[in-house]
Amino acid sequence: MVGRDGAFERLDSSAANRSGALIYCTQVNFLNLGLANENVSAFLVSPELEERVKSAGKPYVVSSTPRLDFFRLYQQLHVEGWLEPAWEPSMGVDCRIHPDATVSPKVRLGDRVVIEAGARIGDHCVIGDDVYIGQNAVIGADGLMPVIDEEGKALRFPHAGSVHLGDRVVVLAGTCIVKSVFGRPTTVGDDSYIGLLTNIGHDVIIGRRCVVGGNCVLAGAVVLEDGAEVWASTSVAQGTRIKAGAKVHMGSVVVQTVEAGEAVSGNYAYNHRKRTLDHLRKSK
Repeated sequence: MVGRDGAFERLDSSAANRSGALIYCTQVNFLNLGLANENVSAFLVSPELEERVKSAGKPYVVSSTPRLDFFRLYQQLHVEGWLEPAWEPSMGVDCRIHPDATVSPKVRLGDRVVIEAGARIGDHCVIGDDVYIGQNAVIGADGLMPVIDEEGKALRFPHAGSVHLGDRVVVLAGTCIVKSVFGRPTTVGDDSYIGLLTNIGHDVIIGRRCVVGGNCVLAGAVVLEDGAEVWASTSVAQGTRIKAGAKVHMGSVVVQTVEAGEAVSGNYAYNHRKRTLDHLRKSK
């Protein structure tokens, strides 16, 4: 049901960084984020949220299944080519691509890129200068997007976004970096390292000079600010921010913001020094 007429130019989330976005909301916190974001032009909401968005004077549609309807619209626009970015592929000089690697013709490769055996680079990926991509790494995969229809059937939604690796990024063997869902790319900044067998989720933003150790999982929309370090076998929950210069010790589970320069550890992770002192007191 259309509650208030309006227009939109793209599909996005409450964190939209370009104007004209339509987003869906099933929870008050995401609605409030969307209402505070001037880039959000229209809303697809559940009946419980109608009065809130109506009182804000925003264009909106009410649905009993806003998430399902949103991603059905996403799928339709993707199939029809409306989500396809304007794109000019390019190939830099002195690249070394193993004959057993698979590189989409719709990519932009910088200079001196090395792509090892079995690696796969998907559509609309941008790879900077002097990037190394190890054996069997996948750059630009579709990620987990569970959507169930009214009959209880699982639906599949290919991602329409991209991946951008900055200059001198190192991605080691077996790692998977998922394409973004919306327009802005999943990003790994200049001079960052991604370890073996690590999973980088959709819409993750990794800053410059970051380190992500082996066997880590960064769920969708995680942000690592410049100089952050996440060490081996760590899991970071969706949407979590790890601020500049912070360090997450190996084997941690991170579910909340890590402040700039802070070191955390454990499951659930909190200040590493405090955790160590707590452990020593208990072991006496």
